[in-house]
Amino acid sequence: MIVVETNKTKNKIIDAATALFNNQGYDGTSIREIAKLADVNIANISYYFNSKKGLLEYLITKYFEGYFQRVDEAISDNREKHISEMLYCVIKSALNYQFENSGLTRFVYRELSLDTILVREIMSTYLMREKYIYSSILNVGIKRGEFEDISTSSFLISVKSFLSTPFLFQHYSQEVLQWSVQSHLFQSKYMSDFKLWINRYLCINRIQIKDEENSYDVNDSTLENEIAVCGVV
Repeated sequence: MIVVETNKTKNKIIDAATALFNNQGYDGTSIREIAKLADVNIANISYYFNSKKGLLEYLITKYFEGYFQRVDEAISDNREKHISEMLYCVIKSALNYQFENSGLTRFVYRELSLDTILVREIMSTYLMREKYIYSSILNVGIKRGEFEDISTSSFLISVKSFLSTPFLFQHYSQEVLQWSVQSHLFQSKYMSDFKLWINRYLCINRIQIKDEENSYDVNDSTLENEIAVCGVV
């Protein structure tokens, strides 16, 4: 019972901080406001996170650890598929994670637009890891003759734009484009458009990307080894 209550208190603080940081920004939010919205004592925040900065670091770390867990699982589950289908499944898993945690995702992307010591640390760890994963998938596709020989920079910018745009520009999306990231219809259409992007922009010979439950019969058993060589684990 004590453990359950402890987790409940901690989660209330996390939810309150995420909501307030989104609406007011990190600098515009006080510890007192977080405690009030979470309906907890200010001392609880110090106990779990030491400070507001500690809470910020926890939220960003929590986001990226969950993000990479989904990405790693998608890679592991789709090793025997064409590299184009693997890319689709990896991005779909990443997007699903972001849709499930849209408030936290939006906050993290906004923080990444700032030039702070914390953001630079994130760049050198989590974002470099992300670059390594996606560029490795691209290189495998090029090596196997499935993908066009495009620049890594252009590819990464396209992927990152696809991942971040619905969350960075939520108000624009809702007021101008009139769709919401919470809409299952939008999420489905968004992934369908990404299939088209892979097919038309990346693939040399267009193939039909199947659902993640199905896989292609790939006779060449070297794919898994090539991915390992490129660093995708």
